Amino acid sequence: MASALLVVSTVRLSIVDGRILVDGDPKRSVAVSEITSKIGPSMLQGRGARGPNPEGKTVRTFGAQCVELEVDIETGEVTVLRVVTSHDCGRIVNPKLVESQVVGGVTQGIGFSLFEERIVDHRLGIVLNANLEEYHVPTVADVPHITHAVVGVPDAEANSTGAKGIGEPPLVPTAPAIANALFDAIGVRVRELPLSRRRLLVALAEHDMRGEEMRS
Repeated sequence: MASALLVVSTVRLSIVDGRILVDGDPKRSVAVSEITSKIGPSMLQGRGARGPNPEGKTVRTFGAQCVELEVDIETGEVTVLRVVTSHDCGRIVNPKLVESQVVGGVTQGIGFSLFEERIVDHRLGIVLNANLEEYHVPTVADVPHITHAVVGVPDAEANSTGAKGIGEPPLVPTAPAIANALFDAIGVRVRELPLSRRRLLVALAEHDMRGEEMRS
């Protein structure tokens, strides 16, 4: 569209600070917004490519996650108050997409940690809670404040873009972080997910029983 408007080959065009410039003619330029306003019903098709990942190297995303929570030892209810997470995903190409992936991954991890449990009749192989009435996932009321400490440092060894994956990494450390925060809060390890009220109350009772046996 800019090529047609400026009557110049596309190879001579570049975009800088929201304006389309003509190579070799700095006085000729047009705002991107002006071009897009003239598109009308036309369709824009974009194609992109990058170089392959390097051979002989493994590209990994690294991250850290901290959780603050409260535990009601009478009812076994665990309430996650805050999650702080940071992930090295190389160059951030789309900040909004990265933020959404991080928040979504942490939210899914909270569900995996505290709510989601598939109950199966092992004799018949039938899933007994095969709907969202019985298979519980987090709601808005269950999702705490999530702080994403952005890194965004390009990794020149990863590929030609310097970017790395961010789809699954925010999900992975959420359950361990919640379990560790739970242990830090009440001194009891629960090693099976989800960290349901029933499992927590059983673990607390066993912990108290062992304490009494040691004292006696």
